[in-house]
Amino acid sequence: MAAGPGATMQCASAPGKTFAQAAAAIVAQAVTGPYLLDEVFRDAERRLLRAGINPGGYSNEPCGQTI
Repeated sequence: MAAGPGATMQCASAPGKTFAQAAAAIVAQAVTGPYLLDEVFRDAERRLLRAGINPGGYSNEPCGQTI
């Protein structure tokens, strides 16, 4: 979206920015890394929860086991 015809459209995940501006901000932030994996995991978990998705999955069984 950031490089195509939709580049000037408003980005829903970055209010007040276009897709091109949001992409540029992501690239600029990535350049300043490195990031600890636990920070990445926490951020992903928070985003999943905001979207109504359980980051732990739907089963209460330990990983790798199926019912």
